[in-house]
Amino acid sequence: MHKILIIVIAALTLLQACSIIYEDIEENEDYIEFKYLLQWDPSPEAEVNSPGGGYVIYYAQGNTVDINKSCYVDVPYNGGSITPCEKILSIKIKKNTDTNTGTKTYTFSAVVVSYGTFYGIKAYSNPSNKITFTIQL
Repeated sequence: MHKILIIVIAALTLLQACSIIYEDIEENEDYIEFKYLLQWDPSPEAEVNSPGGGYVIYYAQGNTVDINKSCYVDVPYNGGSITPCEKILSIKIKKNTDTNTGTKTYTFSAVVVSYGTFYGIKAYSNPSNKITFTIQL
């Protein structure tokens, strides 16, 4: 059973493309919320596009994404022929109340990973290409 599981995990397709489609900004008195619509190429794997499958978007501040420590958003299969291949990523940044500090720049990075469930265990693909984006306040 373990040999079969290892072969199936290796068969999950590496996602190639992930990109930001649009950006939106909402503001309140304490935070500015940046919203990014991310889209990626669909995985052709049956396990990703069936119950127990889906994608995870991992994101972090900085130029690297450590999937063991990063924030994430799950995009599970919810019926139909394929799992959704887009998701709005929402990042809230606390407003700077000190007017003497000037403009602050925040860099964020994100990757997408596909997953399928085999014998009750989730198996993940390698991450997609990394996208990096900056926010200036």
